[in-house]
Amino acid sequence: MAQERVLVLSGPNLQLLGTREPGVYGTATLAAIHGRLDEVARARGAIVEARQSNHEGELVTWAGEAPAAGFRGLVLNPGAYTHTSLALYDALRAAALPAVEVHLSNPDAREPFRRRSRVAPACVGRVAGFGPLSYELGLLALLAHLRGESALPLLYERRVTWHARRAGALRSEPAASSGCPPGVPGHRPLVVGGRPGRPGGPTRRVGGAGGPFGVGRRPSRAARSPAFGRAGAQGVERGGPDA
Repeated sequence: MAQERVLVLSGPNLQLLGTREPGVYGTATLAAIHGRLDEVARARGAIVEARQSNHEGELVTWAGEAPAAGFRGLVLNPGAYTHTSLALYDALRAAALPAVEVHLSNPDAREPFRRRSRVAPACVGRVAGFGPLSYELGLLALLAHLRGESALPLLYERRVTWHARRAGALRSEPAASSGCPPGVPGHRPLVVGGRPGRPGGPTRRVGGAGGPFGVGRRPSRAARSPAFGRAGAQGVERGGPDA
């Protein structure tokens, strides 16, 4: 089987990770995150190419050219363009590749203007609030989507790895109150959505406070209610954070 090639795009100001508001975004650098993604991809028989730009047009060009360049899917952190870029939304729809939107921080704990994502309706899913691990989870979920596999075994594996690795730039000891790494405030939902082959499908939240991913845990009554994670007119009820 040919190796899947995945394009990872990061938007404005993410080159400053490591020094940019560590209390919100943590201390891992973007280079360290990219290095870890390469390890995860190779372990899964895939290839990632990671790029970052502060310029909307460059991100739009990269996304639009991804199919012709041989990529099978995208992992995308648009940064502040999450909330504004219709051009990036159009590029994702034109490329027609499965895309996963990822964010380091948690939109529910931040300013209201960060809670709408313009690009989410063009993505098959979204992962937010887990710090650098959001990128890894997004990549694993995308590979599972491309291969028609369930992502749950992969997510459980990452949960075990997370708690087993206590040191290093990419793993901080989980906070006792939430089971998630410190530095990202509040409830940390894993957000996934869409149906295979249907970008822009309904988005729902899975897991959150009480442990990473909520894997193996019975969902709360609120999580089982029909209103939980109901899609809004733009494809999601709440959009992504700045990063």
